[in-house]
Amino acid sequence: MRRAPIVVALALAACATEAPCHHTLEHVELYWGTVDGPAELAAIVRDPAEPLDVRAAAARSLVTLDRDHDVQALLVDSVREASEPAIERAIAQRVTEALHEDPNVNGDPERVQVTAKDHAVALAPHVGADVRAQLGEAVLAWHVRDVARRRDLGRAGIREAFAVFGDDRSRLLDALGPRRGPTDLGAAAELLADGPLRARAAARLLETETALRGESFETWLRERLREGAYLRGLRDLPPARLEAAVELNRRNFLEGVLFGMRLFCAERAVADRLMAIGAEDPDDQLRTRALVALEGCAAARHVDALIALGFDANVPVSVRDYAFDRLAEIDDPRITERLWRELPTAADGPLGWRLRWRLGSLLLSRVDASAVPRFFAALSEHGEYASVELNDYAERLADLGDAATRALRDALSSDRWFVRVIALLALPVSEGSALRDDGAPLNGPHWGDWQTVGDVARRDATD
Repeated sequence: MRRAPIVVALALAACATEAPCHHTLEHVELYWGTVDGPAELAAIVRDPAEPLDVRAAAARSLVTLDRDHDVQALLVDSVREASEPAIERAIAQRVTEALHEDPNVNGDPERVQVTAKDHAVALAPHVGADVRAQLGEAVLAWHVRDVARRRDLGRAGIREAFAVFGDDRSRLLDALGPRRGPTDLGAAAELLADGPLRARAAARLLETETALRGESFETWLRERLREGAYLRGLRDLPPARLEAAVELNRRNFLEGVLFGMRLFCAERAVADRLMAIGAEDPDDQLRTRALVALEGCAAARHVDALIALGFDANVPVSVRDYAFDRLAEIDDPRITERLWRELPTAADGPLGWRLRWRLGSLLLSRVDASAVPRFFAALSEHGEYASVELNDYAERLADLGDAATRALRDALSSDRWFVRVIALLALPVSEGSALRDDGAPLNGPHWGDWQTVGDVARRDATD
């Protein structure tokens, strides 16, 4: 490759004895590997005196070049100046070829493809409509074939491609199919969520979720896993291992769908399906994922199902936890009524004070200061009260204004130690001085060096 400049120089010297002197296809090939090749090739493209086939070949060579020179600027400027349809068609043909070639050509993964794609996006505003359409088809098809990995590769990502070639995202709907990987599916969903195809994409996700649970997908997945095992030298994959792999991969695919559905949960059908999965799916992990995906979209029609999940001791903790998260987003009196009813005995179950804390915090986020005495009365006299629970109650009560402050001052004289502690933590330290000698023990975890109510009253104001 180091001899190329000498060869080119000799060729041009020989050309100097003849008039006129034109470059040949051989010159184009030789220039391609030189340091100054991009500039020389661009000069050929823009020179109307050069043979048209040579100019087109020079343009084709620039399509996949990416050197220290700003090849893209050279290519764009030369094509714009040349304004020759044959050159534009040659570029479109080379881009199409490059985007279908082996991405590992010359041991440099995807360099040729990414370079060709970037040059095509830059050229789009400067070529005719037919050529622009051909470039757009090649570039967008290349993105969609591996959308999760390719959408942001190079200088111009898929959004930039949509901007110059037309925002036709319908081709992305194919990436929502059941046989696309979960990462591709999630990436396509993100790109479709804010566009005019939102409703169609939501419907496609629901169809895909159904298909992933069907026999056809299971058969296809099983065959792919067998093929993969065979290529790794495992010719006789044990049936139990194969079936475990099928279920694991199916779950991964379904999690990809749930990630996509999260972006469309404002669509009623999607929200209702997420609620159904959270309530009924046999896979607890998918139930949890579904309730996570429902964030911001839970509605009054979901209240009964969410209450049933949250208060069912047989439901996994993670599912119950996210059921309460979704209930916190809904303004419905049924929720408040159920919380009042459950709070007194909430700590009696296997979750103990943790469930009571969850209910108490949720309740305080839904009431005003007039409910403070009722809240204190609803707290059970029995069992443990952790530091984190009472601190949380105190913070929430302190935010309820002057009316709550008056109720908190009254609570300093309560005959129940945990109510006095809540009041101490919610009020300024100076207002609890009368309790500095209160010897009632703190019954619960995470109190650290504090052993009594008096320790809380004597705390430093910065604690």
